[in-house]
Amino acid sequence: MLAVAVGITCWTAVHRHRETVWLRAYREANDSLQRGHVGDAEGQLLTMADSKQPGEHQAALRMNLLAVVYQLEGRRKEAEPLFEKAIQVFSKEGPSSNLDFAKACTNEGRMYLEEKRLQEAEQRLDQAIAVFKFIPDLAGAEFGGALHNLGLVRIAQGRTAEAQSLLEQAVQIYGKNLRPDDLNLAQGYLDLAVADRVAGRLQEAQETDEKALRIQEWVFGKDSPVARETRARIKQMPDGAPLLDSQASRKSPAQRNRTIGSQ
Repeated sequence: MLAVAVGITCWTAVHRHRETVWLRAYREANDSLQRGHVGDAEGQLLTMADSKQPGEHQAALRMNLLAVVYQLEGRRKEAEPLFEKAIQVFSKEGPSSNLDFAKACTNEGRMYLEEKRLQEAEQRLDQAIAVFKFIPDLAGAEFGGALHNLGLVRIAQGRTAEAQSLLEQAVQIYGKNLRPDDLNLAQGYLDLAVADRVAGRLQEAQETDEKALRIQEWVFGKDSPVARETRARIKQMPDGAPLLDSQASRKSPAQRNRTIGSQ
């Protein structure tokens, strides 16, 4: 009996050590990605694949993060099967993995949106929102990200009223969960302004653009190109020009509310 007990204790210690090492490596890769060091993140994640992982859940977290890296690198054919596998694992695990499931759905939904695969984007984002709305405190800004992306889907579908509602909700959630100078909040304002202009709400669009401009000036400076572009659009607003092909319809320096999974 003593030999068995010693064996179990040793196995437990080894397993805990492996989990600690894996978690440290995962956080380092995540930090690299957040800093925009995409190549470093990819290298770290591929190195993790060569080592023993604590379990299937951790493998799915790594796949989700690597899929985001591939997406940023434009390697979407490689990203999609990783997203799908991660989502499958999280779904199979049930309630304990709901938050990671929703984050992975948001990530893949964003990729589909960028590819103009609107129906698939809508499906994944609806799945994410269905989870986030029951755990808003845990979801935090991730909930706003899913609503934001679905709002962009609605703009592309010409469903402007729905887009406005979704983007307004997203901005509210960002405001509660992000710093006042966070670029995702600025991007939320910019995209909401697009929806307002499409709906002919020019005064509202101008006010919303001004909120984005204050963040841009705070982060990049008043004379930065991104701030000058927003300022020029605001000056043109009295003429009623929609200016739909604006920076709000392109990737921002914040890379548009990426959600990459738990840490």
